[in-house]
Amino acid sequence: MSDNFNNLLHEARQTKDAIDAEKNLKGTIDPLLEAKLKKMERRLATLEAKGTQNGKETVFNQDPNGEYRDAFMKYLRKGDDTLLSKLAIGGVQLNDAGFAVAPSMESLISAEVNRLSIIRKLASITQVSCDSLDLAIEDNGSKASWGEPTNTTSVLKKYIKAYDVVAQPKATAKLLEDGEINVEEYIASKIGESFARAEDESFLIGDGNSKPKGMLTFANGTNADQIEQISGDLTFAKIMELQSSLDTFYAHGTAYLMNKSTESEIRFLKDTNGNYIWRPADQQNPNATILGVPVYTTNYMPHGSGEKSVIYGNFKQGYHIVERVGVNLLRDPFTEKPFIKFYTLRRVGGDLTDGRALKILTRI
Repeated sequence: MSDNFNNLLHEARQTKDAIDAEKNLKGTIDPLLEAKLKKMERRLATLEAKGTQNGKETVFNQDPNGEYRDAFMKYLRKGDDTLLSKLAIGGVQLNDAGFAVAPSMESLISAEVNRLSIIRKLASITQVSCDSLDLAIEDNGSKASWGEPTNTTSVLKKYIKAYDVVAQPKATAKLLEDGEINVEEYIASKIGESFARAEDESFLIGDGNSKPKGMLTFANGTNADQIEQISGDLTFAKIMELQSSLDTFYAHGTAYLMNKSTESEIRFLKDTNGNYIWRPADQQNPNATILGVPVYTTNYMPHGSGEKSVIYGNFKQGYHIVERVGVNLLRDPFTEKPFIKFYTLRRVGGDLTDGRALKILTRI
């Protein structure tokens, strides 16, 4: 088989190992990693079919993905889009935002965003090929009936739009020309960091205007399109009230989300028996825990009196992230000389799907 096939097989095996390790550690599987593996398996099957005819191996004269990657890297380093423009057919060049990045770079960007984004570790994620995900949510809960149904539920249609989000990392011409530097990884890491920061902020406080609607912006209430708020001081009793207010249907897979400063205060809270309710991470629990529930922290959560300081609940059932497949990049050596800017576009959305799965502690 060709080097392209062997390299892809190696990458697929690494992805499978990562999925198995996460499953053994957390008991869950990252849907993005799973989707990535399936995509690579399809590409492997295609390459294998092309490389073997009548039981005999043939030479791979031209692998489309490898050829496109070589042309894209030439564009990335030197700005030469001669070959890339010829290959940009059949949806490769999606719009005026530039060329679709090579599949290898798209994987690097996605991996970096998933590594850095806290909300992505908690919420549900769906990849789409269009600009939105349409869902039907039953406002008073979905429950099967015995025998013939006697009533109907109120259905809320949820339209989760994927919005344009743009990263613009910069590099010097000297760095791009250095053959010892993996430019693809370097630029991908900068892009991934920019996307992760923008996403986590919007998933919490976004106003829904050309960006996702954040969890902290929904009205106080107990319907599917609201999140109930519990008010009070940061005490053991209030933490217990927050937990007990969540319907047991959502109790599996819960987590806490807060600012690091809020977590620092909770470290000193004790239960009625004088035991600390916060425990640091250890070999069994990769995250710190509060009463056995994992804790995640982000700077985009507010902290202090009068703020919505803690979110508790089942984020996968409560909040849904949508991302359109594909990332576009436009190399810009003109607007910020002497730097070369990489205008990078992807489409991401997020919205509440079941607010009953989440509770918010608002401090007084």
